[in-house]
Amino acid sequence: MSDIYRPDSKQAFMPLSFLNSLLKMQLKMIGYSEIGRSKKYFDNTSRREVPNTNLFLYSGYSTSFSLLEGGLYLRVDPVNKIVRSESVLKLINELYGQYSSASKEEKRNVVKENLIGKCVMANYGTNRYWKVEAVLFDTNTDEIVIDKNTNQTLGEYYQNKYDLTIKNKKQPLLKAYARERFRKQ
Repeated sequence: MSDIYRPDSKQAFMPLSFLNSLLKMQLKMIGYSEIGRSKKYFDNTSRREVPNTNLFLYSGYSTSFSLLEGGLYLRVDPVNKIVRSESVLKLINELYGQYSSASKEEKRNVVKENLIGKCVMANYGTNRYWKVEAVLFDTNTDEIVIDKNTNQTLGEYYQNKYDLTIKNKKQPLLKAYARERFRKQ
């Protein structure tokens, strides 16, 4: 552990990594969840609604152990995350309403412009964030097979895994990938 204080030491990485992992584990034990790989931890149970908006405010902490000239430091900063409370389907329906006189293709282009490249949060399961890569308009949940061995469709998957029934099977689907993968690129 004495090598941790030598800034040029490659051995300093291991103790810092261990301490940060231990801190992450402790925060998860008290109910905080990390969003992405940003070392920002939020309490999903204490989200606050921003009055007269469709926004929620999540409070949390940004934490990490750091090695500075004076020694080992634990950095803890308060952080907030602002998240829209409306679903993507509601946003799509509002956009379609705003452009009701436009053609089908123009409406689809407006939806794509508003969603592709944006981050969305799944409000079921682990509340993970995803970056939208594409919007699939001509595919429905019964056409996408998740498991080829059992022929389980996307709709069946959501029913079995999250106890959610997809009511509008022809709604546009989002092709997305986890935010962590986006950061690595």
